[in-house]
Amino acid sequence: MNTDKVKKFWISIQHRASSFRLKDCALVVEDVQTLVSVVDSRIVVECNRNVDGILQITFTGGGIPEVMNSVLELKKAVPRIANVELSFLKDPQGFEFEIDLQGLKLEVSKIAFEPMRCDQRPDSLGVQLFVPAADHPEMDWNSIVNLILATGLGERQMQFLSHVEVVDDSEIPENALHLADLEAYIEWFNARSTLAFRTNSSAAGADS
Repeated sequence: MNTDKVKKFWISIQHRASSFRLKDCALVVEDVQTLVSVVDSRIVVECNRNVDGILQITFTGGGIPEVMNSVLELKKAVPRIANVELSFLKDPQGFEFEIDLQGLKLEVSKIAFEPMRCDQRPDSLGVQLFVPAADHPEMDWNSIVNLILATGLGERQMQFLSHVEVVDDSEIPENALHLADLEAYIEWFNARSTLAFRTNSSAAGADS
C-alpha cells in the first residue's frame, strides 16, 4: 500500500475533524468515504454518535480479506484526533439476524456449514456454506456471505477462515453445523491447532 496516500488521508481528516463534529453523520460518511477512496475505494465508512454525542467513525473491509488489510494499514498510521473515536474492522454482532434477498428471507443463524480442511495445511480452516439458490444468476452469494460472516463473526475473527465456499442447500450433509455454532468451532479449531503446534515443538526439542 502507498504509505504517502495513507499519510495524506490522515492529514486531510485532521484538518476536517472540527467540521465533522458539527455535521450530520450521513455527511461525515460522504466526506470520509471520498477521502479514503484514494487509499482503497473498497473501504467502507460507517458513522454514529455515542450517548455523549462523540462522533464515532468505523472503517470496515466488507468482509473482503484484501480490503481488511487496507483497513489495518490505515490503523497503523492513525494519529490522535480530538473528540473523534475511530475504530477499525467490524466487531462481532452474532448471527441472530435475518436478511431479505429479493423476497427470499433467511434466518442467518440457521444457515448450515461444514468445515473444510487441507492435509497440506492442517492449521488452515475453510468452510462450506449451504445456501438456497446458490447458482441463481442474480445472487452474488460470495459478497453476501462475506458480509454475513463479517457481521456475525466480526472482521478480525473472520480472518481465521482461509477459504469460504458457497454450495446449494440441496446438498446439506447430515452432520452439518449451523452458523450459530461457527464462532465456537473456530475457537475450538484454533485451540486444537495451538496444542498440536506445542506438542510437535516439544517432540522436536526432545529429538534434538
